[in-house]
Amino acid sequence: MKILLINGSPRRTGNTATALERLAEKLSPHHTAELLQSYSMAVTPCLSCLQCKTNGGFCVQKDDTNTMLQKIYDAHCIVFGTPVFWMGMSGQLKLFIDKFVAREQAFGLLSKKIVNITVGASGLSMDQYKMIDEQFKLISHFLHWEHIHSCSFSAYNAGDILKVPDFEEKIQETANKINEA
Repeated sequence: MKILLINGSPRRTGNTATALERLAEKLSPHHTAELLQSYSMAVTPCLSCLQCKTNGGFCVQKDDTNTMLQKIYDAHCIVFGTPVFWMGMSGQLKLFIDKFVAREQAFGLLSKKIVNITVGASGLSMDQYKMIDEQFKLISHFLHWEHIHSCSFSAYNAGDILKVPDFEEKIQETANKINEA
């Protein structure tokens, strides 16, 4: 299975990246995994010009949108990793998802497994984790994709995620869900 892990954090070595990297290590060697650093890609906001609806699903903007969309199209499982930014997913990850409009119909015909990993500074009882999880579930439902797992962590400073008592257990559980999919 081809697995695409998307780091929606601007911190390439932050807690979200650490969680995604650890997850990639725990995936079955029968899978191929690619970690995509969203902040290394230039993806501009959707202009809602809808040219993509008339040209085969290609964004007309001269940025990395079409590269990103093709990687998502080719993957069997997508792991979205995001820090909590003001009660929601990061802006860069939201830009990626907004561009799904270009291939909405094609994406809806594909069978994909979806996982989201959320890392925030607040305690896990705070509503933002539930809101982000629900957004990924709704996106999955809309595209007829299967949302197979959500995993959230409370960690603030870089490296704090490694101090979370159940970090390894939760990452292993997430890997197991993917490996069994």
